Amino acid sequence: MDSKLGYSIPALAEAADVSRSKLYEELAAGRLKAKKFGSRTIIPADEAKRWLDSLPDLQASAAA
Repeated sequence: MDSKLGYSIPALAEAADVSRSKLYEELAAGRLKAKKFGSRTIIPADEAKRWLDSLPDLQASAAA
């Protein structure tokens, strides 16, 4: 990811290569936090990085 301050749902989905629906699931589960600005949902860049870092590491056997 680049040096943005925050991401919209579509922008984070594209940057992290995940679907928008998965991001909404993560938000609903409380694993990803967002801010509201009017009708816009903004995920702060530091929160996006924290969320990505919290995902489990790929195990060598799962990669095969």
